[in-house]
Amino acid sequence: MARRKAFTKKRRASFLEKLEKSGNVSAASREAGVNRQYMYERRADDPEFAAAWDAAEQTFLDAAASEEARRALMGDVRTRRRTSTIRFADGSTKTEEITEEVLVKSDRLLAHMLDRRHPEFRAAAAKRELSGPGGRAIPLQQIPEDATEHEAANAYLALVTPQ
Repeated sequence: MARRKAFTKKRRASFLEKLEKSGNVSAASREAGVNRQYMYERRADDPEFAAAWDAAEQTFLDAAASEEARRALMGDVRTRRRTSTIRFADGSTKTEEITEEVLVKSDRLLAHMLDRRHPEFRAAAAKRELSGPGGRAIPLQQIPEDATEHEAANAYLALVTPQ
């Protein structure tokens, strides 16, 4: 049977430091030279160590949230390469490779962030009814064909607004 290495203060500090930077228990355990399962056992048996573990994970999550916000709001500079061909009046062409740096923001990441932090907005949007009253189809045939845009809008609102 393999002998466990002593869980020294140095190993503890190494584990917590790596966990704080990576958020990954397996990687932090490897860095500290200690079995991952042993770390979980140690956490269960030592409230002080469990509190330090939680603090390290929270530090990682705070850093990840800051990076997420930076990418969503400020963007990242990325290099984009494209080829441009110029055609001259005499029929000749000149092709050149263009390299440019562009700022890329992530609307999708921003939407994900907002959904996670404010789920009530998503829930309210999901509850909007796009059908007619009682879930039935919207009876558009009740809007006269010769109605103006304003009349059609009012007729539609009258049909879908609960009485």
